[in-house]
Amino acid sequence: MAWWPLRRVLTRPLDAAAAPIWATWLGLMMLSIALAFLEARFNWSGMRFVIAGRPLGFTIYPPVAIAAIVAFWLGPTYGATIAYASTLVSGLAGGLAADRAALFALGTPAELLLLWFLALMLGVRPGLRAYRDWWRFGAAAMIAATASSLDIMLYNEAHRLPIAEGQRLWEGWIFGDLAQLCLVVAPALRLGWERAHLIAVTRIGAPQRDLSARNTVLLLGFVWATLAGLALLGIRLLTRALDIPQQAVTVNGELLLPRLGEMETFLAVLVGALLLSTMALTAALAGRGEQSAALSLRDDLTGAFNRRAFAGLFEREEERSRAVGRPLSIICFDLDQFKTINDGHGHAAGDRVLVGVAEATRGLLRAQDLLFRWGGDEFVILLSHTTSQEAAAFAELLRARIASTAVAATLPTVTMSVGVTTGYPGKVSADDLVRAADAAVYRAKSLGRNQVVAAPSGTT
Repeated sequence: MAWWPLRRVLTRPLDAAAAPIWATWLGLMMLSIALAFLEARFNWSGMRFVIAGRPLGFTIYPPVAIAAIVAFWLGPTYGATIAYASTLVSGLAGGLAADRAALFALGTPAELLLLWFLALMLGVRPGLRAYRDWWRFGAAAMIAATASSLDIMLYNEAHRLPIAEGQRLWEGWIFGDLAQLCLVVAPALRLGWERAHLIAVTRIGAPQRDLSARNTVLLLGFVWATLAGLALLGIRLLTRALDIPQQAVTVNGELLLPRLGEMETFLAVLVGALLLSTMALTAALAGRGEQSAALSLRDDLTGAFNRRAFAGLFEREEERSRAVGRPLSIICFDLDQFKTINDGHGHAAGDRVLVGVAEATRGLLRAQDLLFRWGGDEFVILLSHTTSQEAAAFAELLRARIASTAVAATLPTVTMSVGVTTGYPGKVSADDLVRAADAAVYRAKSLGRNQVVAAPSGTT
């Protein structure tokens, strides 16, 4: 899953390349708002149908499907914005007061954010190419649709609906949202997500893929706080809907309404305590998970990325290079006669050389360039949107810098054999590029070492 932060819209309002994407988003928002208004006016909520002799409710609320598709296409904030604006209009058109409509409108964004977050945590690939992606998406949809049903309490109380009718609406919201997510959103993602995502990458640039611990906590905090608030308010509204007289008493002769107030306070404290403890646990787990993930992608000795990190980072840089219509390049190098350093000075000295080489290399890299320790004394550099001429010039600069610098005190200078290759995104795989650059390294060694060799044209 990938997404673009909403600030991309705010910082690039006049970007001609991105304009069609933003226009599509705004057009879908207008369509969603119009359908929400029609849903409220023509009462598509809780429509009655019978299965096996039992009456059930079913709600058709198109903004759920539209917002979910946008969320998986551009990002959760884009979908949540559509969901909130549409549900606010639905609440107002359905007769809710402005303050209650504003609170009521939080239910659908909370459902959407919960769906998106669960899909992210479950590792759902939005193209839904594999069976596992389908059932994981379905599981996330079921949880999200059930959680959003707390919103119906506001609606039922505002309209003073009988218990039976309120239950039918509650069923309708769950069944309707679940049906839309599984029968409309999932097929739409399967048929069109990859093409739509590629168009967005081309016009907007590379998306974000890593959710930080801070954003994880903020996202879940919003969802849980919204659902907790709706639940507590719903309990209070249901209590008021009972129309209990002021003089009503319990069996022991105590006034009933103060006792109910005590129960509401107890429930509020309980929900608040659960929310805070869950948030603290989430923050701890998210921070630990982020730290563990970062450490698992780094080489312990040099601090460079390790081989495990290459596939994911290559995919990200490939998208960036595709977005600007430029190639990307790979540089492979290993140290000449490194074994003699280990044999003559010890492995600790060899480690100091590797650390020094990594530091010297990082000193030449641009902000977007990535250094990987491939294994032993072999390193790989990934240069996004870089031509073959630019990559060859950088490789020669690096070779000369290492050859003329003592990368470790009291040890002799070292040289390196370097291979360079370049390819256009989508036309060559990461494995092909690395293989070609590695072959060029062996070619450099066979020609006498301490030199740069570019892969022959046509090999990548």
